[in-house]
Amino acid sequence: MTQKKYVLKIDKDEKLDMILIGICSGMKAYRLCYYLNEKLELNFERQEDYELILGRNNSSAGFVRYLYLSDDEQAFNLFSNRSNEQYLIPELKNIDYLLTISPASYVDVPFFMDHIKKIEMVQSVFDIDISKLKSRFNLQI
Repeated sequence: MTQKKYVLKIDKDEKLDMILIGICSGMKAYRLCYYLNEKLELNFERQEDYELILGRNNSSAGFVRYLYLSDDEQAFNLFSNRSNEQYLIPELKNIDYLLTISPASYVDVPFFMDHIKKIEMVQSVFDIDISKLKSRFNLQI
């Protein structure tokens, strides 16, 4: 008996309604979340690792994930960009953490970036245009 194959097709032109901020820092994720909670008055909580199948060899990778849901239903996700030798967003190998905020309609990006830059162990912060990333759908939860 042969098995049926199912193929999931993703519309490459689909837009994700989120803001993406890249953070370069040598800190552990839990410490970064502590400072983000303090500076931005958020309340990140640890979630199960974000499991993703990557690469041609279909190897599984788990990326650290923290989540905060605001009262007005905005979702803030902090992901590590690295898991062993793999990257959540391979085009951004120089970025340590990815902060997604969705929906994007209520976000004051300069406010967030200014406060994140003030964290002592953060080297740099980037506002990333998610539409230009080939692997943007890796962030779709």
